[in-house]
Amino acid sequence: MAPVAPEVPISINFLSLNCHVPVASGNQDQVYLKYNGNKIYPTKGQKYARISRGERIKFENISLTFSRRDEVDTVVIELWYRKNLVQNALAGRFFLMLNISEVGISATQLIRNSEQDQSHYLLHWELNSLQAKPFSAEKVGVETRTDEGNI
Repeated sequence: MAPVAPEVPISINFLSLNCHVPVASGNQDQVYLKYNGNKIYPTKGQKYARISRGERIKFENISLTFSRRDEVDTVVIELWYRKNLVQNALAGRFFLMLNISEVGISATQLIRNSEQDQSHYLLHWELNSLQAKPFSAEKVGVETRTDEGNI
């Protein structure tokens, strides 16, 4: 795989979130993801998604698009969790290093917000180049036939 040129538009497709160790003391967290202060998951009016130890959430149609690869070097995705009935807390951040990433699938580990926290999450994502592929015309053979004498 090759690195993406700086002037090329890109998209980041989020594939899944794996919970190896939840933030909460139990075996389950209620989580959501944010980018630039905006919630990007879950969608469709849900406040949280439940995820248990050893579980994976598969994402559908969650992506970010940038008009140029050099528009951003690092995309920071925040993982928030429901701490109690009235309070949410930042569990940590995923740093998607686009300046060193190549087209294809990657996984990024959660950088925890607290040193006392033992949680472990992985975010799987895919970097895509939106550069138009050059048109390649196939050579087509043309058969010329003359039917002389058949008038």
